Amino acid sequence: MNDSVYQLIVESTVKRVPTCHESPEDFFIALDDRDYPYLILPTPREMFDNDDVFTIRLIPDALNKFRYEMDNSFTKLSFSCFSTFFDDKTYYFGPEENMLVTFLKSHVYKSYVAWVGNLYFKRIDDLIERYNNEQLPEQRKSIKAKLSRLLIEA
Repeated sequence: MNDSVYQLIVESTVKRVPTCHESPEDFFIALDDRDYPYLILPTPREMFDNDDVFTIRLIPDALNKFRYEMDNSFTKLSFSCFSTFFDDKTYYFGPEENMLVTFLKSHVYKSYVAWVGNLYFKRIDDLIERYNNEQLPEQRKSIKAKLSRLLIEA
């Protein structure tokens, strides 16, 4: 499959509002320009003014280069900084993606879902305020289009 088509599939899959009932099949591993692996987390489209997504870096074990652990923080990175994507997560998460399944059931992921939900609705509120304060018709139209796309996903 063409890399740019696969990249569009990945982007369309991860650019969504996260839920507490996720399937591991909806997640992807991405490598940045230094070949560091990241788990791309669901991030709503139009959440940011650019193509940023939330990720978690996967860190190799110092004693076993075939074992990875998830970093303990969420990182916001540009989607365009990733060059390679994988939907087979066995290498990083073990057989049947055990570590990912455990993570998706954890309080950490549930907190992420709630946090992104709050950020999402704050973004909507901020755009409504910007729309009300904007004087230029073309800027108002642009803000209105962003609001429409955000509200469709909400």
